[in-house]
Amino acid sequence: MVCVLCVIGCGPSATRDAEDGSDGAGTGGRANPEATCLGYAAAELRVIEGDVDINGQDEFEHMAGVREVTGYLTIREDSPGSITSLAPLECLQSVGDGLLGGLSIHDNAELTTLEGLESLTYVGGILGVTENAALTNLTGLDNVTRVEGSVIVYDNAALASVAGLGSIEYVGVDVLIYDNPELSQCLLDDLVESWIEEDVVQVSILETTGNLACP
Repeated sequence: MVCVLCVIGCGPSATRDAEDGSDGAGTGGRANPEATCLGYAAAELRVIEGDVDINGQDEFEHMAGVREVTGYLTIREDSPGSITSLAPLECLQSVGDGLLGGLSIHDNAELTTLEGLESLTYVGGILGVTENAALTNLTGLDNVTRVEGSVIVYDNAALASVAGLGSIEYVGVDVLIYDNPELSQCLLDDLVESWIEEDVVQVSILETTGNLACP
């Protein structure tokens, strides 16, 4: 089921139209008022205040036209294969607020791509991609530039590329990318080196082990 702090269906207190000029609690104007996504003008996009849990493909219908979730957005299937596409999130630009909230994509057995998240640029709190057995790359996160908390990517059995993280310019806490058996440590080292050179990670890179050894 889809859960938000103030219960789906409670009206304007749960969602706000972008036309009222609000960027959501504490967003500091991060959402782009000129942004559009397929079938929606900027003034038609909505904000959900609080947390959202999505456990099946049919629950994404509640996310149509949503540009921001102020709390946690958790995508985790309740039965194997019940989530296969993130395409309904095409309007989503921002998740979380400061160090509160974040995006967790966890334990989705047949999710092969993160395509659908191309509008996402900001993650407050944690960006987590974990235990998605069929996920091969992080394409879809290519436009994320700022993560206020940690970047955590682990135990994705088929993950072979982290190129989708290449646009990140700021990580507020730390980075853990480990135990992805098909992810070349060489590719990961290149990304980490670029982050170090550009002072992207503000605290530390805690762990980048357990990935596929360099040849």
